[in-house]
Amino acid sequence: MSEGHRCEICGVVETNGDLISQCFGCQRDFHLNPRSDTEGIDCGDALIGPALGIEFYCQDCIAMVEGRAAAQLADQDAPPGAPPTAPTITPPTTPPTAPRSDLPPRRATGPPRRRYRRIDRE
Repeated sequence: MSEGHRCEICGVVETNGDLISQCFGCQRDFHLNPRSDTEGIDCGDALIGPALGIEFYCQDCIAMVEGRAAAQLADQDAPPGAPPTAPTITPPTTPPTAPRSDLPPRRATGPPRRRYRRIDRE
């Protein structure tokens, strides 16, 4: 009988099985503290997946995905070392119009009235 689960990221043996999760990417076990109000080791993260379910990923898989994203940005046609350009926003050709209202204009009359009258008991 084993005394606990070994985190395959940091190598520490965890006796509480609730603090170990399995990675959706590589199927390895890793530390993931499900509570934010208690101390614990986090060697990965929980993310909301495409089907709006919770998916668990170890730090190695997260780093691999971030590395791929950075490589894709570097492969674009921008010259090396150039800062990323902001998207160009073109203003509309016609100014927006206010919504049409069939109500008469509101008159400004002194301070606003109370919605309910206060009744003082004697």
